Amino acid sequence: MLRRYVLVTLAVGVGVTAFFLVTDAGPRRFERPKAPAATGAFRDGGAPPSDPAIERALAVALPRVAHLSFAYLGKDADDGARRHAVAALRAEPAFGQHGEPLHAAWIGLVDGLDHWMTMAQGDRSFRGTTEELRAHADAVSDQLAAAGLGYTIDASSIGDHNRRRADVVGYRVEKVAFVYANSERQRVLELRGLARTEPNNLLGRTEVKAEELAEPVVLLDAIDDKVANLVLPVMGGLAFPIGDDAWSHGPRARAAGAAAADAIRRELAIALGDAADPVGRARELVTASVRHHEAQHGLDADRKLTHPDRLAMLIGGKANDPFALRARLELSAYLSQIASDMWLPQLTLWSLARHGFKGGHVHSEEMFVAAIVVEGLARHLQIAAPGAIFHDGELDRDRLAALVGPIAARSTLELRSAAAAVWTDLFDEKLIRIVDQ
Repeated sequence: MLRRYVLVTLAVGVGVTAFFLVTDAGPRRFERPKAPAATGAFRDGGAPPSDPAIERALAVALPRVAHLSFAYLGKDADDGARRHAVAALRAEPAFGQHGEPLHAAWIGLVDGLDHWMTMAQGDRSFRGTTEELRAHADAVSDQLAAAGLGYTIDASSIGDHNRRRADVVGYRVEKVAFVYANSERQRVLELRGLARTEPNNLLGRTEVKAEELAEPVVLLDAIDDKVANLVLPVMGGLAFPIGDDAWSHGPRARAAGAAAADAIRRELAIALGDAADPVGRARELVTASVRHHEAQHGLDADRKLTHPDRLAMLIGGKANDPFALRARLELSAYLSQIASDMWLPQLTLWSLARHGFKGGHVHSEEMFVAAIVVEGLARHLQIAAPGAIFHDGELDRDRLAALVGPIAARSTLELRSAAAAVWTDLFDEKLIRIVDQ
């Protein structure tokens, strides 16, 4: 399997990004060791314990050093200041108190960061050094899980990925959840950031490296933002925002936004019932939905998905080109998410459709996925379509908007069943719905 990283979100921006390993000449100096057996909540589920000293190191000391890198400053940091900061980070005692394997992994991460910090992207060995730094971060995360401690480190944004700035980010693992697709069990971590970072619309992330699956994760800070800025306004009676330019103010867009909002409010009225904390309950439901999305990515990592003909027709190129791979994985995960969500499938669908309603000529993976999903649902729900949503090299927003009302009027059960049928049609096998433990 090619090395790739998958980045996913649910509504205000779901994306998958694939990174392919490009090695430099010469042998790799460090590769991620086989992960040791997990313990505690990482094995059984639940909320793992915290360690205030480790949390301070990940929340304050690690980002402070990372921000001295060439990638942040655009120049070399003062050598004395950099060496002093790295030495202090390397001597951080908290990790040594949990055994030599965690301590050694931490030292490896700090040394790898020190080497990477002075490199520019034009350096010949930049890619290889970046991959090694990511492997060191993964090794620390593995040892934290082996110690049963509720923390993980993400260095996947380090390097030349143009959607996210370079960073080494520490997270608190608030919950370890397990989901199932028949007998297959998939672990998903629910994370909260330890340091302030730039706003990020990604609600979840799954990384697949070589033939090794890293953790599917749900990003709770982004989910909080989604609930506050998208769900609560709809609960309060506003239309669902589907565009961000002049077209979104036209009659077709307004009608589509109102229809989507009505469907979402209908779902929420049932899902929230007489909950004592409706906002908290809404967060739980969105979190569960994203969890299913990320788990599908994890399950898809272990098999070869068919590349759907309709997707190939729209995007062209080879099936395992990075863009095609991301689009295929997102198509699978979105349809599975809609089919598996007992409470809020309309919210997931119209959150995805927002990518199709964006103006401009930038064709994202999610835009193609939105077109295929809405067309497929309309076909299985026997709703007459006004024509192909994507044609002549562009997405037709008027045609997409024309389908919102008829699809939004359908019941949760009808929508879920149609999504499962579309997945089966596209990938030539029966979808196994994902359920929580």
